[in-house]
Amino acid sequence: MALTKRAALKALGQRIRERYGFTIDESLLLAEEEIEQFIKSVEAPYQRFAEVYKGIEFRPGGHPDYDYLVEPGNIGDTEEGEITALFLDLKNFTKYCWFLSREDVYKAKAAVIAAVIDVCRMYGGHLHEIPGDGVLFFFGLKNQEPLDTALQAMQAACDAMAFLEEDIIPEYNDEDVYPDIYPKMGIDYGSVLWGAYGCDPHYEVKATAFNVDIASKMMHHCKSRQIAIGDDLKKFVDIDEETYLARGWKYERSLTVRGEKKSVSYQTWILDWGTFRRDEMEVDSDLSKLGIIGSAPIVITSKSKLGDAPLA
Repeated sequence: MALTKRAALKALGQRIRERYGFTIDESLLLAEEEIEQFIKSVEAPYQRFAEVYKGIEFRPGGHPDYDYLVEPGNIGDTEEGEITALFLDLKNFTKYCWFLSREDVYKAKAAVIAAVIDVCRMYGGHLHEIPGDGVLFFFGLKNQEPLDTALQAMQAACDAMAFLEEDIIPEYNDEDVYPDIYPKMGIDYGSVLWGAYGCDPHYEVKATAFNVDIASKMMHHCKSRQIAIGDDLKKFVDIDEETYLARGWKYERSLTVRGEKKSVSYQTWILDWGTFRRDEMEVDSDLSKLGIIGSAPIVITSKSKLGDAPLA
């Protein structure tokens, strides 16, 4: 039984809308027997989608490859790894708490967070934490090719933003009732150092690295519904600057270390996610192809002005 990515996203959207009391289109929901078949599928994307759709329990926090570092005897040990970090944040929700009911704020925030979690999990991302109004995902396991997972993180971000645009945000477009939802994302790739933070007997595995911290910081310099990527991710993926990127915020700092003054200047970029999604992501392809990256470089198929691209 086949399912396209578009149909899978629409079905997930209806489940989330139903959960938080929005109107739904029942024709977009999937039959239970279909989901049971997908769970038994040999295709990992089908399995992940079915688990998300059914709400099967999963374990957030830490990272499955490095959780051993919290075990007794391993505290203080570290291990290096490569990941792509994706951070979503929602702007203005602190302000909204003054003017809207707590129930309305909760529903808006919860629906957005659930939507991003569902899409990122479908792409194989690992939910590390839900800090405040945000979500932090890590893409990359030891047995996966870092380039593939970096591109999958970018695809997940594009699909998640489109998901919000099409299925969640329209509930909040009436300014007489709700404010506009203001999601932003930051993504970057790099090597990280994994280790346990905490104190006896409670520890959590965390990643220590510039790319994790900058994914959060550069997002704060985005406008509404923008996706920022770091320069390391841009170079690693080799994404075409002219077609898909505009220069964003530049991180510039200096510090004297052991008597030597050191400086850093790190460029961030705004991804034209609408055009990237339209050009490079087949939304009507079979779900089994989700996140699969070919050996060919990204093909340049169109030119467009940033921010004006239609959704796929």
